[in-house]
Formats: sequence, structure tokens, C-alpha cells
Amino acid sequence: MKIKKKIKEILNIPSFIKLINNPIVNNKDVFILGSAPNPNLELYTKDKLLITCNGSAASAHQNSLNAPVMTVIDNELVDSDIASTKPSRKKIINNRLLKGLNLGHLVSVQSNFSKGGSPEILGAEYKKFEQININLRRMILSRTLDLKWLEMDELSLASTGGFTIALCAFLNARSITFEGFNLFQGESNDLKHFYESDKYLPSTSKKLNTKAHSLADSLVIGLLVARGKKLFSSEVDFSPLLSNWGNPIFKYKER
Repeated sequence: MKIKKKIKEILNIPSFIKLINNPIVNNKDVFILGSAPNPNLELYTKDKLLITCNGSAASAHQNSLNAPVMTVIDNELVDSDIASTKPSRKKIINNRLLKGLNLGHLVSVQSNFSKGGSPEILGAEYKKFEQININLRRMILSRTLDLKWLEMDELSLASTGGFTIALCAFLNARSITFEGFNLFQGESNDLKHFYESDKYLPSTSKKLNTKAHSLADSLVIGLLVARGKKLFSSEVDFSPLLSNWGNPIFKYKER
């Protein structure tokens, strides 16, 4: 098994090197927008490069933000079979949520068996289409987080948003601000997105359940911050992961 894994890594080295030398966000401040309803945009400024995930480019358009320089999607969203049946993907495709929108550099990432490969079903515009297979995805996470076992099974599978944050760190973004993400939801496991008008996020007092990928996303964000990456968000769910000493930074009293 170890030999097979090493062979897959070797085969992905050219793509790994090509990605790491991509200047798209190198030494830039980026703003990553997720698909949670009513994102707080107070930390957004026009000088930050906008990165969107899955269907969030529509939210960016609704809120009059700049067009994204990069959009990261799961392979499932451009897999004709899955995108027409899986509820969270189906609503984006059937409602033509991204039709005519400029997605910038479109990056499709594999998280399971889905191979993707049909970006035309989005009806969107993009400068370039690129795919990251599951082995390259794991190589990026391992290099960025210095953690080799993450995503080796579904217990530690990050969300598209969580991977996007790690990808921007891998691409050497100067700072990463993210909004429109949550770790909690109500009692059900139904995901809540801005494009599902009949759904709503529960108040803090009623947050009884964690969202899918919450453990892995917490690991990604916490490890990046612990390793000195500059991450910012107003989302209260992530507060314990963004600062080890609170704000203002706690200092022990001198004796």
C-alpha cells in the first residue's frame, strides 16, 4: 500500500510543482466567500482578491463584490450524473445559479470517486479550467499542514471551503479572510445554503449539531493558524481556532 501511494505521489509531482509556482494569489490578501446565508462582509475590501467556492459566486454577485479570481468547486458539481441528483448540487445546476457569471480560474477538486470533467453544465464563464485529483489534493494538504494522515478516510475529509483555505495557504497568500462558513447547524444534517430560501441557520442558542466536515475544517484552520498563517473571520464558530490567547492577546501578569 505504501509503495502504491508513493507511485501516485510521484506521478503527481509535475502537477504539484506547476501549482506551487502559480502566482495567482502569491503574496496577496484574499477573501474567501462560502455559501452560508447572510455572510458578514465587513472585512471585505476591494483590494482583497475574491475566491469563491461551489455556488458562492452567485452570492458574491448578489452582494456586488468583485468577480472572483478563482473559484474552487467539488468534482461532483461538474459531474453530470451526480449534479442532477444530489440535492445540494442539483439546486445550483437546475436553478442555473452560476449562469453567465465570471468564475475566474475554475479549479475542480476530487474528494471521492467522482471524476467531474463537465464544467459546461455550469453555464458560467471562466478563464481556465483545471482539475486536482484526490492524490494531488492530499499532497497539497500534507505539505501545507505538515500532517500526512488528513483525508485518508471520510473521518477527516475537509469541505470544499476548508480545502480552499488550505489551497490559498499552499499558494502563498499573504493573508486569508473567510466568511460565509459555519461549523454548526440545527438538529438535522440538511446543509443550509444562501440559495435555499426555505432554510435558515439556527440561532446560537439552538445550534445543536455540527455540520458535515466540521472536524476536518477545524483541523485545517487551527493548524494553519498554529503554523503562523494569517487567517481572519468574523464567524464566531471559528473564534477558538483563530486565536490561542483571545483578543486583545492575553498576557500573564509579571510577578
